[in-house]
Amino acid sequence: MAIAPEPDAAAKPARDRILDAAAELFYAQGINSVGVDAIVAKSGVAKMTLYKHFGNKDQLIAAWLRRASEGWRAHFEASVNRIAPNPKDRLLAFFDCLAEWFADPSFRGCAFINCLSELPDPAHPARQVAAEHRKAVREHLTRLASEAGFKNPSGLAQSLGMVTDGAIVAALADASPEHGREAGRLAKGIIANAK
Repeated sequence: MAIAPEPDAAAKPARDRILDAAAELFYAQGINSVGVDAIVAKSGVAKMTLYKHFGNKDQLIAAWLRRASEGWRAHFEASVNRIAPNPKDRLLAFFDCLAEWFADPSFRGCAFINCLSELPDPAHPARQVAAEHRKAVREHLTRLASEAGFKNPSGLAQSLGMVTDGAIVAALADASPEHGREAGRLAKGIIANAK
């Protein structure tokens, strides 16, 4: 049975409808379990339209992750700035944002970590996008650490990134937003001991 597109979705360009459908299905059900036919049905486009825009499923996955990365980073940056206008407080605010994300009922882990576990081929184009996203998050944490005046911002960002990754996986495994708050407590200790 075909899944009908949302009523106002038909007004969007086909490429956006395909990406919207892919985002919902890949994140909720997993990349490997969702086929092109399900995305076509959900988006309301013809299969040839999908292939015209993306070439194949692998390129669609990479395009979905690129768009997800832009949205995720913009959301987190805005949220951190909303929670902590003071640069000294922004590193810890990042972990408050994680706790908010983990509490969202639709939370199914990190799309980029999930991608790395589902797509073992190092040459897969989506793995490159996932690597770029992880690098961008580390660069953002480095910038926050630099703005807060730490002498080794990249080292601090690396440590906080590892805490972040662990918290994301733990929150998914245990279905607990508490891991965001615990990660914040760990981050507070790391930040207190940073030079």
